[in-house]
Amino acid sequence: MQQIEAAGGAVIHAKFYPEGTNQLGPLLAQSIAVSGVGAALLRGGVEGTRPAVIAALRRIGRLRPALLVIEDIHLIDPESAGELAMLLDALADETLSVLALARPAELRVRPILERYLVERIDLQRLDRDAIAELWAALFGAAADPNAVELLQELTQGNSLALRSCLRTAIESGTLQKGSDGAWGFNAPPQAL
Repeated sequence: MQQIEAAGGAVIHAKFYPEGTNQLGPLLAQSIAVSGVGAALLRGGVEGTRPAVIAALRRIGRLRPALLVIEDIHLIDPESAGELAMLLDALADETLSVLALARPAELRVRPILERYLVERIDLQRLDRDAIAELWAALFGAAADPNAVELLQELTQGNSLALRSCLRTAIESGTLQKGSDGAWGFNAPPQAL
């Protein structure tokens, strides 16, 4: 996504929430507005209606490379699933790419997405090497092997659990940047 934006492209990121209303039109309209590209390429805001959102996405996709990211699509409600089908049909001939992220559990929109599927990637559990690589990418330095072992043990390599664990550790102060600039755990694992 950073490469698309760095090349002058547009990334529109929408996320469904368990406690949200999860209506597709308003969600996408809001995502377009906060993406930065909405104000730059569109005149005024985007209404939360399907026709307005489709028109906005078409315009953005015709003006620059564009990626629509829909996160946690497994949380979509039945009404919005129908809207998603109509949206994808309307955008099928456009140069807009769509990245749909979902947990592998029940995915009611699978039949809708299958028609447009280019590639499916199933995330596997992260091994110690992958956790160490991720640590280096996040914190700019190699991880202490004990930290990698701890994260592997706590999360069993589940990427969502790893994200949650790291977030909790940083927010609680259990994971901190040391005086030497290196990140590390400063409390026992029970604190997590």
